[in-house]
Amino acid sequence: MNIGSFVQAHRSAVVGVAAVVPFGACAAMIPFRESVANTNVALGLVLLVVVAAATGLRAAGLVAAVSSAIWFNFFLAPPYETFIRISVRALTDQVAEQIVEVLGIDACRRVAVALADQVGSALATTGTPGRSAR
Repeated sequence: MNIGSFVQAHRSAVVGVAAVVPFGACAAMIPFRESVANTNVALGLVLLVVVAAATGLRAAGLVAAVSSAIWFNFFLAPPYETFIRISVRALTDQVAEQIVEVLGIDACRRVAVALADQVGSALATTGTPGRSAR
């Protein structure tokens, strides 16, 4: 069984994990929230979102992004352990930024694959690697 078929067979579990892992990561950072910059934690959360989206399930990426934004606000943004600072505008801005990150990474991957295909086909038509056809 390959990874893709495993993920498809366990879609709800993958989405559930995508919701819970940012909670655990933010909760684990509570003892360090005064000594670690929030930007570093946010980058770690973006990495979690990218990993969730890399499963191929858009729902997993979206759930991880929303969960990251909510739990970052709750555990790591003052006033701590409240949702007082959260607003729909701030939440949508955070989610939008994380979605743009995921889409940007996906776009870069697609461009790299397309370039590799073009280089491969160019090499195949010339017959000699590194030389152009005359």
